[in-house]
Amino acid sequence: MKKSELFTKEMLEKFKCHPYAVAPIKQGEGVYLSEVYGSYSVAKEHAYNYCLRLCKGFNGWGFRIVGHNCMTFSVQFEFENPLNGCVMLAHITRDYNHLYFE
Repeated sequence: MKKSELFTKEMLEKFKCHPYAVAPIKQGEGVYLSEVYGSYSVAKEHAYNYCLRLCKGFNGWGFRIVGHNCMTFSVQFEFENPLNGCVMLAHITRDYNHLYFE
């Protein structure tokens, strides 16, 4: 199948889509920056808010921080694919927004 048959235009614009890769599902370390950092920069707060808006924009659930170090963090959330009803896993890193079938 073509990617356009598996993912909406918005998904293809916002994510690097992986139709056949295994989803790297991870346990959350926390939901809020304050749960994983004692203090954090304005840049981290902006990045976090971007991730949260992306989650809300796709009517996502299960938003969580799944990895962090002193420089960066990554988040995951799930949402339903409107084309086929499948649950999608979004994995957001500093450099890329990845999307997998769960």
